[in-house]
Amino acid sequence: MPEKAQLHIWRIVIDLPDWEGYVSVWRPNDSGHCLLALGAEEVISGEELGQLDQLTREGNWWFGFLSYDLKNSIEKLETRHPHEMGFPGYSFFKPKVVLRLSGDEVFVEKDSTDGLWKSAIVDTEPTIPKPPKIYWKADQTKEDYLSAVNALKDHIQKGDIYEINYCTSFSSHLRENASFTLFEHLNERTDAPFSVYMKQGRHEIICGSPERYMRKEGNVLTSNPIKGTIRRGANDGEDLELKEKLRNDKKEQAENVMIVDLVRNDLSRIARKNSVKVDELFGVYSFKTVHHMISTISCELSENTGFAEIVRATFPMGSMTGAPKISAMQLADRYEIKGRGIYSGSVGVIFPNGDFDFNVVIRTMTYDSELFLIRCNVGGAITALCDAEKEYEECLLKANALLSIGK
Repeated sequence: MPEKAQLHIWRIVIDLPDWEGYVSVWRPNDSGHCLLALGAEEVISGEELGQLDQLTREGNWWFGFLSYDLKNSIEKLETRHPHEMGFPGYSFFKPKVVLRLSGDEVFVEKDSTDGLWKSAIVDTEPTIPKPPKIYWKADQTKEDYLSAVNALKDHIQKGDIYEINYCTSFSSHLRENASFTLFEHLNERTDAPFSVYMKQGRHEIICGSPERYMRKEGNVLTSNPIKGTIRRGANDGEDLELKEKLRNDKKEQAENVMIVDLVRNDLSRIARKNSVKVDELFGVYSFKTVHHMISTISCELSENTGFAEIVRATFPMGSMTGAPKISAMQLADRYEIKGRGIYSGSVGVIFPNGDFDFNVVIRTMTYDSELFLIRCNVGGAITALCDAEKEYEECLLKANALLSIGK
């Protein structure tokens, strides 16, 4: 294969050979490249947090996920509606092959197959297949959604919580396994900065996330929570007006600052003294379909802080729970009618030097090849100032890029 093969990440053929059902495509926005992981030398999965430390100690590549219900191993919590797809608390695989694609260049980061991956790569430009027809059905009626949101607002008025991320979902049955095709179409529509496709056996994750949960570089941890969303404008003038509207929206600022405080509190449990700082507050960033309000918080890690301890202190991320975190998770479980599974969790990569980068699983479809079940979750922040009707509209706006693919 030529050193500079004319390749694009969406032109990679990932199903020949089969790779034992383990594949991941990871494309963080600020790296300038994509990572492709193929095959599995080893798989580590379970619920016990202590196992996670070995992932950053061994000097290997690991690709995997933390599901939302890992919260039950971190705090004394339960899940009233276990997710049908049966995601474990976490699952990571050590790949046989890791390729880094930058522009039209392919760099081999790891290969224990003597070049077997080359038979799976084509340097032509085949057309992306049309997506399958998906007949999405809301798992919750609009009336039930509005009722739940108003009940949660009552809890806020009583002082039980300050803010909560409330989620609903859409589902369908799909006999045709076209997950990677759906991923291609999703990324054409959103070009989201923390997109990832991951297949681990029966579980497939099709994610167009705009949000970073946590990145570790050396001894510095960085988190970029999103709270605040508005649609894109029909023209440049309207687009600018909408950005300014979001930037100055008191309700969105209130949501954002509460999550910033929560993240600061989480990081303070594992940070060197006086090292937690807010690098940016209320930054407004534009994506293909929406504008988001994003803040950045960072810290320096205390010495000898392992991966498991970092996860215990910060997971699930505050943007997907609310505040106070434990009370918000308890109420979410009480009022949501479906389990979240991988949604509100995280997918990412651990590098051989022990650094890592993980997203927040939003704007995501999950597929179970045994149940032929495909699901899309969506959520939003509920505060005392929110309007239930507008929250429902925002959920539909967030889900549109996903739900419209199979129409």
